[in-house]
Amino acid sequence: MDRIGSDEIHSPIGAVCLRFQDELNQYMSYDIGGECLADEVFAQMLVSKGCEPLPKRSNIVWDPYTCKSHKCLIERKNNKGYCKDCFDLQGREKGRWIFDDGGLDFGIDQVLGTKRSDSTIHIGLDIDGGTGTFAARMKERNVTIITSTLDLDSSFSHFIASRGLTPIHLSISQRLQFFENTLDIVHSMEFIGN
Repeated sequence: MDRIGSDEIHSPIGAVCLRFQDELNQYMSYDIGGECLADEVFAQMLVSKGCEPLPKRSNIVWDPYTCKSHKCLIERKNNKGYCKDCFDLQGREKGRWIFDDGGLDFGIDQVLGTKRSDSTIHIGLDIDGGTGTFAARMKERNVTIITSTLDLDSSFSHFIASRGLTPIHLSISQRLQFFENTLDIVHSMEFIGN
């Protein structure tokens, strides 16, 4: 018997969930095809502990959010606050990251043009990617972007997935689940900073 636990091998992804088996069992106890339970707060609690449970279903449970439909998310575009207009894909999001504005916002083609001629950009990470527009623009250029989200008053991760993109739900203090030298590009719009 090993006294320090080195006789066990745990996968780095999801290994923390082993410490919260009761909570994870509670989270995963639902009837497949049954009524969707409002458990986003419980899922967020697991994420904050470092356990990222896989989504149980593809539909959105609207109970914890102010808006109860995609239509409501789009109609709040004139309200003040973070990302109130980012669900309106025909509004400001439509032209986002296409052009260099001369300031701190660079167009994607300008950024991709800075890479060395002998290098490629295949995969990246967008930290706090809103509704995934940066990932959508990069997908148009054959680059896969994983978009990290925090579902703060809107189901950003479900919305991103509905666009055919790849969300990852992370807490602020969590270690990223990528091996060294995996990412070719990392983007953050507002989350890192003041």
